[in-house]
Amino acid sequence: MKAFSYNPLYLADQSCLQHPGASQCTSIINDDVSAEWAEMMWSPEGRGDIEIMATLGANTVRLYGNDPRFTKRKFFDELLSNKMKAVTGLSNYPFVNPSSPRGCIYGSAYNCFENATETYAMLLTTGEFAKNGYYHNALEIVSLMNEPDIWLWSPGGWNGPNNYIKALVTAFDGVLSAEKQANIKPWKNGKLPKFTIGWSYALMRKELCSKEGYISDPASECGPGIGFMSQFYHAIHDPQGTVQYKPQNDLAQAYKDRWINSLQPFVGTPQLWNQAIQPAQTLPSLMDVKIYLGEYDPAVDLCGDKPSCKNYGKDQLQADMKTILTDEGWKKNVLGVSFFEFQQAYNKYQPHELAYGMFNLTADTPWTTSHIEGDSAPNHPINCLDWKTKDLAQGVAAAYGGSIPTLRCKKQVLHGAEMVI
Repeated sequence: MKAFSYNPLYLADQSCLQHPGASQCTSIINDDVSAEWAEMMWSPEGRGDIEIMATLGANTVRLYGNDPRFTKRKFFDELLSNKMKAVTGLSNYPFVNPSSPRGCIYGSAYNCFENATETYAMLLTTGEFAKNGYYHNALEIVSLMNEPDIWLWSPGGWNGPNNYIKALVTAFDGVLSAEKQANIKPWKNGKLPKFTIGWSYALMRKELCSKEGYISDPASECGPGIGFMSQFYHAIHDPQGTVQYKPQNDLAQAYKDRWINSLQPFVGTPQLWNQAIQPAQTLPSLMDVKIYLGEYDPAVDLCGDKPSCKNYGKDQLQADMKTILTDEGWKKNVLGVSFFEFQQAYNKYQPHELAYGMFNLTADTPWTTSHIEGDSAPNHPINCLDWKTKDLAQGVAAAYGGSIPTLRCKKQVLHGAEMVI
């Protein structure tokens, strides 16, 4: 897997170009960029983001926001036309939304079965993840949630069985039930998309590295990222004894057949190997499960919140990514890596968060979104791309076997039709 983490939000206000992270930059009405309202960002008729990622050598796109009201079929079709696949998911909304409809951590004591079933049923149908009982061929992996170890502590922290692990066990049960409702069948090759959870590269709380936290072997199972994976594994194989939940589906079998682990490390490969990858290859709870790296760019951490530096730039990133993708020790259970991220997030406000991104935006806006349901504005300008970290792009392209694309921005009229050049 050679991927990009892709969430190129439009600017809430054009002043955000000069003042990223300001208060006027945070009001994004919708972040589901795989929906048709964002087509001019990723289609060949618009900015051509998918083609850009394919040119750089990517074969997968990792998505974030996912509004089940909107179809994703055009986006998935465009991926396939570029020989790419999608890692998508439920988004965090059905878990953490505090208002109506209330997220399950607020309204259901961390029992997320109903929220996940309803949301995923809508994604399968209205969202067009599937048609006539078959998943779209672009779907590779579906994530239940992104970084639940960060987002699911509120409101209750760890309170007996009502905790983030319960939320995820019940959500897994819910999406499996939604598949049954939609009469989902395997593709002709007998396979179905895999499921995952995108864990951060953090250590769990010390008091949870114990039987109370469902950990069997505290000496080896509590490393960054892999501690959460181990918790989930043990809860899936004993849901009643851990989170006091009786599932409607055979979770252990579904885990065996369809589970992939994922984590978001921002460290060099020697550290990552010692702390997570090598332990995961030896732990009984993790050794038979593949892993992919859902977000990866150590430069910002190693460069003092700068996009890149002499300490970590093109050469180091290329070497790390090449190790992840080609080293035989890594290939034993690591599927691949996703560069974080495609475009700078102008709606974030921390200097650290604003430092990420291969591309930033120019003042030119030759395209617009279409209308987004529920938005008071008819549309939003779509800005052209410019290089923010071209040195890192060169490293990614070299590791992915791609090349540096030509960025297009202007429109011209050719034979009576608009053409982007």
